[in-house]
Amino acid sequence: MKKYALTLLLLTGLSMGIKAQTPADSSTESGKAKGFKLEENEDSTVIQMGEMKIVVVEAENGKVKVSIKNKSGIHEIITDKDNVRIGESGEIEIENEHPGEKSYNEEEEEDCSRLENVKTRYMMLDMGVNGYLNENGRIAPSTELGDLELDYGKSINVQLHLFRQRLNLIRHHLNLMYGLTLDFNNYRFSGDVTLTPNAGYVTPIPTEDPARKSKLSDTYLKLPVLLNFESNPVKLKHSFHLSAGAYGGVLIASHTKVKTDSEKKIKAKDDFNLSKFRYGVSAQIGYGWFNIYANYALNGMFTEGEGPALTPFSVGISIIGF
Repeated sequence: MKKYALTLLLLTGLSMGIKAQTPADSSTESGKAKGFKLEENEDSTVIQMGEMKIVVVEAENGKVKVSIKNKSGIHEIITDKDNVRIGESGEIEIENEHPGEKSYNEEEEEDCSRLENVKTRYMMLDMGVNGYLNENGRIAPSTELGDLELDYGKSINVQLHLFRQRLNLIRHHLNLMYGLTLDFNNYRFSGDVTLTPNAGYVTPIPTEDPARKSKLSDTYLKLPVLLNFESNPVKLKHSFHLSAGAYGGVLIASHTKVKTDSEKKIKAKDDFNLSKFRYGVSAQIGYGWFNIYANYALNGMFTEGEGPALTPFSVGISIIGF
């Protein structure tokens, strides 16, 4: 029999068999110890120690059965090397063959059981840059955009997540994330132009004076729904994050703002033919506290036929993540 079986035998014998004996049981009338007999067969081992008989049988599937017979009765133990259960005397666990230690899977399962199946966080913040692609899916050069060319370094995107929930799907490694987000987009024009309100088609016009800054701003209320993967849900600081999904949003505000070199400020509120509804795909990837996000719209920035065929996108980092 394997060394493991003999080790188990000694442990069980000491804990169950020997305790059941008295000093009189372990000695003869003349004071000499009773005989010890060991018999090994192909798939079993039989040990006779006085009135205690121990039979160890190892099955082909790796499990070991131990039967102990003494004055107190017959006890049976079946083990698969990582778990031992005693029929009549309760349960004994032997993990990784080191008493007192737990396997990785058991520790992970125990830690995950303490996590909330639904976790909610409020007021999280993402910050990045906005842009748009032309009808060929590329960042359009100035010759194609004309007066709508952007200053990407100053076209800021801010996502304020009013709340976000994470719903456990599979052992907290796979989750469903959803929430409500205010998406603020600023498109900073590189030239001295602004847009005409109440126009049938998006029409850039020159500013009255040279512009220090000129931008189009819109705000969408979005509902993102994403599948989230966490490599280490117990310790998110040491976890690799990956999320992907879709979003839908409704336009709730938009305006243009011009600030000239003479400190003159001009602000106009209008929808500027922006799409009333915006929908697209989202993704986020990161490790620990550092996360990068990206959003890509699947419909045009402007209502079809009322503005150029531009597709908005945004990329950035999570300042306050989940």
